[in-house]
Amino acid sequence: LFGTIGANGIVKRLNVTNAKFASSPTKSKNVGVIATYNEGTITECSVTDSNIASIEEGFPGLICSITYSKIINCYTQNNTITLQRGANAGGIAGSGYGHIINCYTRRNTYTTPSKSYAGGIMGTSSGSKINIQNCYVYHNKTNITRWGAVIGALQNNVTINSFYRNKGELYGVE
Repeated sequence: LFGTIGANGIVKRLNVTNAKFASSPTKSKNVGVIATYNEGTITECSVTDSNIASIEEGFPGLICSITYSKIINCYTQNNTITLQRGANAGGIAGSGYGHIINCYTRRNTYTTPSKSYAGGIMGTSSGSKINIQNCYVYHNKTNITRWGAVIGALQNNVTINSFYRNKGELYGVE
């Protein structure tokens, strides 16, 4: 919905249902339902019963593709994420750093025919420090071998506090 949320931007109480989003080989490999890039704050938002597809390498995320700031009190539920050509997907964010607080993912399905990374909260960590606090991942389904309940591919310093998962390793690959 938004290309970039600027540093002073706030997106609040936006709920998306029954949407279809896909990355583009000619425009952006990154796709997020609420925003592609987040430099501000996304709070009290949700994505439910939707489909997101990455047709090239990129960082698809149900709330946002790449976050550099804060995602607070958001959730995703009953969504399908289809990955192609080595994409890294997350139930909240595809990649980034900053803070993800009080968020959850439930009953999302992640599928791929190729080598991809996926995480219940984030596909891959990047940049500076990521703080994941008071979040949970519950009853997600995947055929992805590089799956982590929190992060699919851990590349940098991650702090996790008060996290619940019903199954799976916290990280797919460190």
